[in-house]
Amino acid sequence: MTNWFSKLFGRTKSSPIQTTQAKVDVKTQEGGASNIEIERLKREVAETRETLIKTLEKNLADKKDEINNKELDLKVAKKELDESKKENSELKISLSSQLAEKETLIKTLEKDLADRKDEINNKELELKVAKKELDESKKENSELKISLCSQLTEKETRIQTLEKDLAEKKNEINDKELDLKAAKKELDESKKENNELKISLRSQLAEKETRIQTLEKDLADKKNEINDKELDLKAAKKELDESKKENSELKISLLTIENDCTAKSQELDKVKAEAKKTEEELDVKKQSLGFVGEVLNAKEADNRDAVEIREKTEAVIQFVENNVCEIFRETSSLDEKEYKEIDCKELCDDIWKWGNLERKTWLKGKTVVAFVGEFSAGKTSIVNRILSQDKEDPQFTLPVSSAPTTAVATYISAGHETSVQFTDADENLKNMHLKTFKEFSKASLENINLSKLVRHFVVEYNNPHLDKLSILDTPGFSSNNHEDEIRTTEVVKEADALFWVIDANAGDVNERSVQIIKKYLEDIPLFIVINKVDGKSPNERNQIQDKVKQTMEKNGLQQVVLYIQFSQEAPLDKIMRVLPAILSKKRDNRILDKIKELSNERIKHYEGVIDSAQKEIRDYQTKINEAKSIIDTNPKEKNIRIEEWNNNLDRMGELIGNTFFGSGGNKIKDPERYWELDARKAEIFNEVMDLYSEFADARENWQKNTQNKSECEQNLKDFKRYLQSLEQLNFKFNELTKPFN
Repeated sequence: MTNWFSKLFGRTKSSPIQTTQAKVDVKTQEGGASNIEIERLKREVAETRETLIKTLEKNLADKKDEINNKELDLKVAKKELDESKKENSELKISLSSQLAEKETLIKTLEKDLADRKDEINNKELELKVAKKELDESKKENSELKISLCSQLTEKETRIQTLEKDLAEKKNEINDKELDLKAAKKELDESKKENNELKISLRSQLAEKETRIQTLEKDLADKKNEINDKELDLKAAKKELDESKKENSELKISLLTIENDCTAKSQELDKVKAEAKKTEEELDVKKQSLGFVGEVLNAKEADNRDAVEIREKTEAVIQFVENNVCEIFRETSSLDEKEYKEIDCKELCDDIWKWGNLERKTWLKGKTVVAFVGEFSAGKTSIVNRILSQDKEDPQFTLPVSSAPTTAVATYISAGHETSVQFTDADENLKNMHLKTFKEFSKASLENINLSKLVRHFVVEYNNPHLDKLSILDTPGFSSNNHEDEIRTTEVVKEADALFWVIDANAGDVNERSVQIIKKYLEDIPLFIVINKVDGKSPNERNQIQDKVKQTMEKNGLQQVVLYIQFSQEAPLDKIMRVLPAILSKKRDNRILDKIKELSNERIKHYEGVIDSAQKEIRDYQTKINEAKSIIDTNPKEKNIRIEEWNNNLDRMGELIGNTFFGSGGNKIKDPERYWELDARKAEIFNEVMDLYSEFADARENWQKNTQNKSECEQNLKDFKRYLQSLEQLNFKFNELTKPFN
């Protein structure tokens, strides 16, 4: 045991117990010590041993307490480190948020600067155009230029101010970064102190181990008594190792927590970004719902004349669909060839189209010019140029939407003041605020199918160029959108002329446009506007026009009145000088006249049919009377003939005498008279047979003509009923259509 301690700790100095034991051995060897002295010395050794054991136990307990205190201090230090890291993380988040705000501000300033520069560029372009068109206004242009320069100087001063503010914000950001570096430095110092504390603990622990080793060497000779203490010592070492292992695990856990915090921070940033996006989408939806709510809650236009016309128009449509078509179908079911081909469905379609036009009171007395074409070909931009007349501050322009779901046909005409109205799905005319109308192309409405809520927009404002003219801006024909196609063609059919806008960059009119024109719009005068010819040479422009013309002629579309090459820089006169020459269609009531004509034709027809039927009845009655006369006189004639027959037989018997049947021979008194009576007898027989045949024929004719007369009288009742229905129909229809004559 002593050798094991010596090898382990390298100790050579004797312990107090060893010294005492040596003295006992010396005394024993000398043989001069008494048993009492030996016992005393043994008690002294035992007491010394117990004292040392207690001291060792106390020292071990103190060391354990000290280690526990150090561990508590270490936990406190870790907690302070975590709090410091948390504060640093919050500081980082705060600085990142401030930095993001500054970057957003910088981007906003840069965007404002770009917008201002674009505005300045636009002003310079407009100034050049003004110089070219208005040579006599050089002085005003010069003043405008000076004003623009002054504004530019103000803008530059504003930009410098903003740049100065931006520099100050950057300095603040730099200060924050310095604060962050200082915090990081404090964190590093805290880590350094923790490391020094660990080193100090390790040094103290080494000293304690050295002290334990010293005590173990002193107790080397007391193997059995010290073994328990050695086990305790091993347990203490094991606990220490476990503590070290736990410290290591705590470090790993701390690192994991730090990584988790970083991940959670990133995840939190992501969640915040998603929350912000969701909030923006929610705001967009709120705006959409607000717009839809305003449309749904809009008040009807206070136009009593329009309401009255709409009601009267609806009454005419309902009367035609429910009464006129029913009578026409009923009368067409008769065996009258010339009336079987009346198409009541076509009649209903035509009256609906007439009613649709009559309900649009804003088109009365106006020439309707429709602008349509391929989607995003620039038709609305052209309409806006017509509305603004290229003025810098126009009273009204149409919003330009990029989504077909928000595009609705819009009628624009002259009025005393600016007003916006719309027709809902039930064709009710309602008022709308100008601000609301301008918002219908914003992103908040991109997901709303506005055409389900609004059928048309009707805009009026003070513009003398639109006198007796209504500009119709229509949805474009987007790819494969059948609903868009139907919605556009429905309103375009009512136009007096059609301006079909083509993008010159496409090089030709597309096949779908050709098919739509052929299918729906072949009867409307057509003006082809080849738009966006900017940057193309005159030769290229003419080539595109020739190709478009060739395509139109190839497909049999001969209604093209004029081909117009146009661009943003082209003079507006190219289109404006064409508009006054467009002739308005005569807004007649051909369908009403057609219904009246059909009704009058049928009345006239049934009057003739009734006359014919009455004549037939008279003819049948004459024939019945003739047959009845024969039936009444025939028996008398027949009896006369039979009586004459009998008389002739009697006379012939008298001429023959008794010899004729007896033995007197065949002697006839007057053969000539006899054969004369015999011939007459044959004639009477034939006459009687003729009378029987005449009676049978007369009876048959009487039955046949009586039946025909009865059928004709029934038909006459039907014809009179149809005639009465048609006359009532005609009277009612004339009353209903008086306001439209």
